[in-house]
Amino acid sequence: SGSGKLLYSLAEKRCLDFGTCSGEKAAVNNKILDDFERGAAVLRDATNATGCGGVVDITESIRTQMTVPLIQGALRYAYLADPAGGDEGEKAWAEGWAFSAAVLPQIDNCDEGAAKLIRENFEVTADGPVKDGFQKVADAFFGELSCLGLSCSDIGNFMVDGDIKIQCSTGTSGDNDDGVCFPADSEVMLAGGEAIRLDHLKVGDRIRVSDGSYSPVIFFGHKIDQGLFKFHSFGVECHGQTTVVEMTGNHYVLANGKLLQARQVQIGDQMTGIGSACVVQSIDVVMKHGLYSPVTAQGTIVVNSVVASCFTSALLPTFAHIILAPVRLIYAAVGWNAIGSLLNEHSGLNLARALGLPVGPTSL
Repeated sequence: SGSGKLLYSLAEKRCLDFGTCSGEKAAVNNKILDDFERGAAVLRDATNATGCGGVVDITESIRTQMTVPLIQGALRYAYLADPAGGDEGEKAWAEGWAFSAAVLPQIDNCDEGAAKLIRENFEVTADGPVKDGFQKVADAFFGELSCLGLSCSDIGNFMVDGDIKIQCSTGTSGDNDDGVCFPADSEVMLAGGEAIRLDHLKVGDRIRVSDGSYSPVIFFGHKIDQGLFKFHSFGVECHGQTTVVEMTGNHYVLANGKLLQARQVQIGDQMTGIGSACVVQSIDVVMKHGLYSPVTAQGTIVVNSVVASCFTSALLPTFAHIILAPVRLIYAAVGWNAIGSLLNEHSGLNLARALGLPVGPTSL
C-alpha cells in the first residue's frame, strides 16, 4: 500500500520523469509484482519437481527489472548535475554517483570502457561534475541496454516539464555486427578535394581509395543514421599530426603491411596512411551515432586519412573483390547514370542482393 519503499518507491517517482508509468504504477513495478506472483505459484505447485530451480528464470527477470529505476536515476542526475543541463550543483552530482555506482558492476561486465566513462563523469573526486556532458553518459548506458536484458521501452525518455532532455536510442551492443562500418561523422575525400562526412555521402560519389586514386561508391552495405553503435577508436599519428579513425571491430584495415581486423590492431602498429604510415598511439572503444559502410568499385577506402578495406571478416576481401567484378564491368561499359538507380540504398532491386552479396548483419 502507499508509495512503497526503496526501489519500488524510486520506480514510482522515476516513471513520471521517463514516461514509463502504466496505469497507477510504474510499468517496471507491475512486471516485478507479476513475476513475484508467478514465482510463488511455481513454488506452491505440488507437481513442481524442480523445487527452487523452477524460479531461476523468474528471479533473473526480477533482478533485470530492478536495474531500471537505478539507470533512470543515474540518467536524471547526469542531466541535473551537468552545468550544460540542469546545473543543480553538488547534490545532484552526489545523487548521480549513488545511482550509477549501483549499476556500474553490471555495466563493467558488459563493457569496461562504458563503465569507465560513466564512473569518471560521476566520481566526486573529479574536478567537476559530468565532464563529458550528460549525453555521452546517457549514450554509454544506452549502448549496454541489450547486454543488460533491457530496451528503450523499459527506460523511456527523460523529460523536464514535458520537454525531452535525454532520448533513449540504442543500436547494436558489442562486436556482434559483421558489417564493416564507420560512424556517421567519419570523413572521406571526394575527387574534387572536398572532405565529406559519411552521412552526406551518396552512391556514385568518387572518393579517395588510396594515395592518388579515386573510385565510385557503388552501394552501401549499411546506411543507418539512427542509433548508437560500438566502434574501435584509434588515435594515430600521421605526418606528425594526430587524427582519430573509428570502425567496427571486424573491419579489415591495412596495418604492418597486411590486412588485420580492427580488433587485432595494437598500440605501436603502423596503419597505412596517405604518403606515410600512421602509428597507433591509443586504442579505445566508443559509442557513436550512425552505421555506414560504403563499398567502392576498388574495394578500398580512405577514412580520416587511413586506408581500410571495404570488406568484413564475414567475406574475405579477395573473394569479395572477385564478386564485384561484374559491377566494375557494367560501370565501365555504360557509365554510372545508367545503373545508378539499381544501386540506391532504398531500391528494392539493390545490386548487393541481385549479386547475392551479404547484406544486413553480414554485409560488406
